[in-house]
Amino acid sequence: MYRRSFITATGLTALTALAGCLSDNSPPPRRSNVIERIEATTNTIRIDLADQGWVKSRYDSTGKLRDPPDLDALAPVGVAEAKGGIFGSGGGRGATGRAAGGHASAPKTSHGWAWWHGGVYANDWYDDHDDEIEQYDVHLREVGVRYFGSNDEYEDDRPGAGPVAWDRVYDSPDDVVKHPFELTGWYRVGVHIAGTTVNQDFGWECFDFEVVPDHPGYEIANKWKISPRI
Repeated sequence: MYRRSFITATGLTALTALAGCLSDNSPPPRRSNVIERIEATTNTIRIDLADQGWVKSRYDSTGKLRDPPDLDALAPVGVAEAKGGIFGSGGGRGATGRAAGGHASAPKTSHGWAWWHGGVYANDWYDDHDDEIEQYDVHLREVGVRYFGSNDEYEDDRPGAGPVAWDRVYDSPDDVVKHPFELTGWYRVGVHIAGTTVNQDFGWECFDFEVVPDHPGYEIANKWKISPRI
């Protein structure tokens, strides 16, 4: 069901060149439905995938973006860079704190995940650009899992949107992925999605969370949805 893999996020050089371009006019994170829930048992992280995955995008069937955005709109919320970089924990609107806090007051998705860089401005942006956006059905190509470590370790290396060097990748996943784990701390689950009726790779939707002891077992805490900008 899975293969051992270390996948490095692509396009870092190009994205870094755009680092200074993010502004308050940048689009918000895209909306999607790819994971229903994540739970932790005694030795397994259980990932329940969405029965009907979808993503909202400005892509159209001709392969172009409607109303092509400027450079700062093309840049995602972030890539896997260390704390302090513009693509790391900072920049953009909405709640950004993860290991450092902010989960309780962050805007939430319909599944109860804290919405990184989301908020009221995002809802307004979607309302204003409704005619530019389509919702596409997607299939789930891969699921990646990465362990980051303790709060302090994660605080020093909080990734932004996009793939990271996964510890393990599950190809053509079933409805449920069961990932064995031994250590508590921060994890990322990423889902690689592609269009069902359009020939488009939509990249990765990512979810960061902390596995904490909950005797006699474990629980998932501080759940964040980390999405690229639409």
